Amino acid sequence: MLLLLLHSFAFCQDTISLFDKASALPDKFLQTVSKKAESLEQKIISNTEKTLKKLEKQELKLKKRLARKDSLAALNVFGNVKERYSLLANELKTKGKNISRYKEYLPGFDSLKTSLNFLSNNTEHFLPNQRKEIQTVLEKVNGLDTKLQGADAVRKFLKERRQLLKTQLERFGLLKKFQKYNKQAYYYSQQIQEYKNILQDQSKAERLALRMISKVPAFSQFFQKHSELATLFPTPSNYGTSQSLQGLQARVDVQQLMQRQLSSGGPNAAQFLQQSIQQAQQQVQKLKEKINEVGGSNSDFDMPDFKPNTQKTKSFFKRLEFGTNIQNAKRNYLLPTTSEVGISIGYKINDKSVIGIGSSYKIGFNGKINHLTITNEGIGLRSFLDWKLKGQFFLSGGYEQVYYRRFQNISQIKIDQWQHSALIGITRKYRIGKKWKGNFQLLFDALYKQNIPQGQPIKFRFGYGF
Repeated sequence: MLLLLLHSFAFCQDTISLFDKASALPDKFLQTVSKKAESLEQKIISNTEKTLKKLEKQELKLKKRLARKDSLAALNVFGNVKERYSLLANELKTKGKNISRYKEYLPGFDSLKTSLNFLSNNTEHFLPNQRKEIQTVLEKVNGLDTKLQGADAVRKFLKERRQLLKTQLERFGLLKKFQKYNKQAYYYSQQIQEYKNILQDQSKAERLALRMISKVPAFSQFFQKHSELATLFPTPSNYGTSQSLQGLQARVDVQQLMQRQLSSGGPNAAQFLQQSIQQAQQQVQKLKEKINEVGGSNSDFDMPDFKPNTQKTKSFFKRLEFGTNIQNAKRNYLLPTTSEVGISIGYKINDKSVIGIGSSYKIGFNGKINHLTITNEGIGLRSFLDWKLKGQFFLSGGYEQVYYRRFQNISQIKIDQWQHSALIGITRKYRIGKKWKGNFQLLFDALYKQNIPQGQPIKFRFGYGF
């Protein structure tokens, strides 16, 4: 009895300490989840409404073109276009009563919703002052879940619609006119998937809070009963008991059966089986890579009949590249006479092209190392375009204006004394860890002879970015 009491007391202390740790994070955790849910919900609504308006206009144009060839076929293929897209637009408002439901399982989102439900049902044990905040955040998360389901229903409908229109319009030679509609519908599908990826990417506050909540013993039982995973794969009532093992083969029996089968195949049967398994794993891995290349990270992925631009579905800031580079003109083995430091910001037009602008500052080093003076030797403005050749090699070009005269302050810089450079060359890019990137550039200045004093024809730069 004494041991049981000590164990119960220790368990209660552990549970209370976990509650206390969880209660140290609620403000940041709830605030982060609330902002993310609200932001994603607004993006889904806005993106869906804009896409449906564009697709409606495209269908009306296609219907008119088809009507010129066959008015009856146009009526049968397109029907009432405005009514159809009005129904789709209401899909996010009516919780999808008009279109058959489709729902993709998102593990991280399931954990988040179940954790919030658990907190909502157990506020008396911990977070007693956060009941309203938890309910508010839970309503936003449930609202986001509804919008995701509605967007999935719209996405599924558009996928079927694309296939139908493609088949019908091909018969009348209007397939080229269909490409714009085809691309818009495809990119909408990929944009919704990008929102799901953002939802799955948990912040530090979310990870810490969910980790704390998962350590509470009561949460495991709650998750097994009330999570989406539990509805997909319900746990038997006798799970963990000896009754649940009845009718199942023991591991020893399975091993003996495998040994008998392998022995009947000869001495090389085991080696042949192992090689077959490895080959199968390699084929599966190749298939996964091909699926990921076209954006098919979920089971309902859509294989496009054109080469998609994966940058289309990314936000503006995710399409930006920030970088720095250095170009030195050495005087001796210890110090460079000048170092030109540049900063740049690029925008990814597509998967192969980056366009951007930047600036540079040229710093001078004079004297010996023990009596070193630093001077302002110039500034510059840059524009550039990188186009992918193969692998990590890019064809680079750019136009630059530089002021290569010593100055004390900005007021001394004169506009008519700027030099011009037209650069073209090769850039080699490589990765440094998960976030950072490096690059080497070898560039030729086509205008180096026109500058006074004459500039350097070849420029070698190296830099870093993210």
